[in-house]
Amino acid sequence: MEKRLSSLITRAEINNNRINKDGLISAYVFAAKNHAGQVRQSGEEYITHPLAVAETLSDWGLDQASIEAALLHDLPEMTDISFSELESKFGTEVAGLVEGVTRVGRVKLRGSQNREFLENLRKMFVAMAQDIRVVLIRLADRRHNIATLNAVPLSKQKR
Repeated sequence: MEKRLSSLITRAEINNNRINKDGLISAYVFAAKNHAGQVRQSGEEYITHPLAVAETLSDWGLDQASIEAALLHDLPEMTDISFSELESKFGTEVAGLVEGVTRVGRVKLRGSQNREFLENLRKMFVAMAQDIRVVLIRLADRRHNIATLNAVPLSKQKR
């Protein structure tokens, strides 16, 4: 088992006593297989990003479904994996979290005009009200992206 996956499982077990190791391994293997060949701008294998997001959530004491969703969160946008495929493999709860993270990620506040800004803010609040875990996954996602900004052009870092 990969060292970081083993570390994730240990961290998850320490912070939440109801962790199913096989479920985490299954989500990781599925994500790693489907992100194979993809790399981040830093040159690292892409799977390092969802793994870092999952590690953050496990440190925060989130549940099994949230950690699995973190491992899977970029698949619908970066591969041809559908939400229905995620649902059949990982269940309705995990697929719903991934779909929520994708929806929240599409909400653009930067550059919005007043009315558009308020509508986008409303959409984000609706997603939050449906399941706060969606927002926590998205925050962990953004946190890792910010922590690895040194790999992107300076103009994007400033933005």
